[in-house]
Amino acid sequence: MPLNQLVPELTGLLGSTDGERRDDLALNFLETWIYKRMIAPEDVRPIVPIVLANVGRGLGSVITIPSCADPSRR
Repeated sequence: MPLNQLVPELTGLLGSTDGERRDDLALNFLETWIYKRMIAPEDVRPIVPIVLANVGRGLGSVITIPSCADPSRR
């Protein structure tokens, strides 16, 4: 499968709450392919508005730590 056909699927994974799928898979591959120019600029341009729209999503939200991870409860 050509890399440009994987770009939309990987872009969708950037919003995943699964850090492994998001960071280790999608972000790593897209970053490498873009910087090494393994995918053409015309295949990257459509994902730019999607990425920019999602950049701030979730920033400033409160993260709750499960009580089992709280060191003061040990």
